[in-house]
Amino acid sequence: MGRRLTDKDAVTLARALEKNTTYSNILLCFNSISSNGAKEIARVLEVNNTITALDLGCNHLKDLGAEYIAQSLKVNHSLTFLDLYGNNIGTKGAMLLGEALRFNRSLKILYLYSNFITDEGTKYIADGLCHNTSLTTLNLSINHLKDSSAESLSRLLRCNNSLTDLDLCNNDITDEGAKFFIDALRRNETLKKLDLKCNQIGKVAFKRLEVALKKTPFIQDLKKLLRQYTSPLTVLIGGREYSYYKWITDTRCPHFSVNTNKLSKSDITEETFQMFLEFLYFEEEPDLTTVDQFCDICLLY
Repeated sequence: MGRRLTDKDAVTLARALEKNTTYSNILLCFNSISSNGAKEIARVLEVNNTITALDLGCNHLKDLGAEYIAQSLKVNHSLTFLDLYGNNIGTKGAMLLGEALRFNRSLKILYLYSNFITDEGTKYIADGLCHNTSLTTLNLSINHLKDSSAESLSRLLRCNNSLTDLDLCNNDITDEGAKFFIDALRRNETLKKLDLKCNQIGKVAFKRLEVALKKTPFIQDLKKLLRQYTSPLTVLIGGREYSYYKWITDTRCPHFSVNTNKLSKSDITEETFQMFLEFLYFEEEPDLTTVDQFCDICLLY
């Protein structure tokens, strides 16, 4: 096993890369490069248009090194892959990277896992990505992220149309955080992969996330089926009959009512109806004593 590269080696490499027109992938992971070496490499990124991939994973950049790299991203137009995992980058480094993402138009993949980004840092990154149209993959796993980060990233999913892969595994997100994503995924058509393994999310919430992410045909097909009926479609749940209707004169929105004399509810919105279908899908024996209680439950989703 060879020796680890140091800042001195980074300086030598940077000088060689200044006029490089051959090498596009620079792999410097698992070395001992600190912020001083990162400064030299960042300087190269500002003038070199050949480099498309840079792996600085598992070095010692910290926030100052992240700052140098972030500054170069504002003017670099060739880098598409950047790996900064395991560099002890904290909130300040995340803030500067988030600011750089507002201006960068080339980067597609950014790995920031196994750092110390925290919820505040995640907010800066999410805010920056709201103005970004190029990044498709973001890895923030192993960063001590909580539900506040889930809220920030769910807001991002409402305004960003380029992100397709978001990795948040091995954090501290709970069912409350999962609800933010479930709601955001109703409106987002771009994200294809959301990794939330090894968080604190329960089985039912995970199932709801899966349905929301994959746009499962179950919900869509059932809604399509219900629209074909001009008479009630009755489902027996927990000994009570539930009937679904559509208005013959208005097919914009399905309606439903409970098949009892004293309980009924109409004019349910499309979104509420979607929630109701999901509720029936996820709960094996839903205990709904009144439709009003169901509507209250919907507000929790």
